[in-house]
Amino acid sequence: MRFLFLLLITSCITFSSYGQGIMVGGRAGVNFGTMTHPTLNLTPDVGIEAGIIFEAATSRIFSLQPEVNLVLHRTMTGGEKINMTYVDVPILFKFSTGNKWRLFANVGPTVSLLLNVDGNAAYTPFGVAASEANADLNWYDYYRERNIGLTAGLGFAVDNFLLEGRYMLGGSNLSAVEDITITTSRFNMTAAYILVF
Repeated sequence: MRFLFLLLITSCITFSSYGQGIMVGGRAGVNFGTMTHPTLNLTPDVGIEAGIIFEAATSRIFSLQPEVNLVLHRTMTGGEKINMTYVDVPILFKFSTGNKWRLFANVGPTVSLLLNVDGNAAYTPFGVAASEANADLNWYDYYRERNIGLTAGLGFAVDNFLLEGRYMLGGSNLSAVEDITITTSRFNMTAAYILVF
């Protein structure tokens, strides 16, 4: 967790030192997340996310946009839910065009910290039956807590309101179980409101 906030603060200080504008706002929306698994059939499900935006503009075209988001990432297996709660810290390089109506694109790395994982599935994503492991299966023990990935998105803004679609591709193996590889991906649609300082 200290690593995530140090990365965020360093980015903000570096760009605000010579930026042309500082913006702070909030964002919220829905996501459609899934996981890959070598043998199990995992399908997307609807989750939610919300967070805080920090944006430092170096010109009318380019800005740096670090964020802190709380993400509920849901996946289905055999009709049962798997719920993963993350703190996401994307560091996005943002390119914009326009005045009152603006189009923008962003891309950058994302560091995710797993806070919790649970589900009502009869089997974990590793094929271990909950009843065989123990009555109170701790799903968290089967996962690695840090996920490093890439986020890219497109959107438009009108005055202080933003609407955006993003795709986040996780690049880390989340499995703490030997010989099993699990990765995540997520598409989201969010709305945001920003204040300019």
